[in-house]
Amino acid sequence: MNWIKKMGLLFCCFCFLKITNAQINVSFLQYLYENNLKKELQTYLWKNTLKENDTLFFERAIFGLNENNEKIFIENFNQAKNLFFQNECALNKAALFNFDKKNEWFERLDTVNLFETTKKILLTYKIVNSKNILTIDSLPNELLTSYSEMQKYRKKKSLNAVLLSLILPGLGEIYAGRKRAFFPVLLSNGFYIAQSIESISKFEVNNGLSILNLSLTGLFYVSNIYGTYYDLKKIKREKQKQFEIDTINYFGSTCQCSVH
Repeated sequence: MNWIKKMGLLFCCFCFLKITNAQINVSFLQYLYENNLKKELQTYLWKNTLKENDTLFFERAIFGLNENNEKIFIENFNQAKNLFFQNECALNKAALFNFDKKNEWFERLDTVNLFETTKKILLTYKIVNSKNILTIDSLPNELLTSYSEMQKYRKKKSLNAVLLSLILPGLGEIYAGRKRAFFPVLLSNGFYIAQSIESISKFEVNNGLSILNLSLTGLFYVSNIYGTYYDLKKIKREKQKQFEIDTINYFGSTCQCSVH
């Protein structure tokens, strides 16, 4: 009879330990975060003995956010949406994390009952990624300068830059916002053109040196046109990237919170 009681007691203890081990130990989790034990934290969150539920998926998604791991975040966010929509700090961090990512997180985001700050981040995301000029009434004043710069270059057409470069080398650079490049481009093209004219006047068009100079002049002229086209594209990307950085920094500073 005593043997049966002992076995029953051992079985109860085993069940208790099993259940306890299956739940996330919040204190231990906090300890790992505070001591920056990333490897141990990842090992713990992906333990086979932990019960998979919303809380576990939430913690894994937060781990993805903190480690800038888009794959881990997306995989676990989809299974922990309810907890994110109850935690303003976590949802805002998720929105800022995905702000400059080329994924569909914002498109799939349930916009009903969003927190006010999350709504503002979503609106700013739409402004960045829309080809049309949207209303900026709700845009914070701190972002208006970089937004205006981004929109100014969005309005510029690459075809216009190409046409101006065809008319006069360097004009396209002014249009693209690189005013300092005008004279170097103009003088460089002028030098090659002068060399070609001099060769033709001395040795005629069919001469090898004339042909070489004409070829170099044409190559430099075309490369200048392509360079202007590329420069405008690059500046547009840079202005958009700057606006994205300013947005993340602004909302990041206004959302001074820590999930852990």
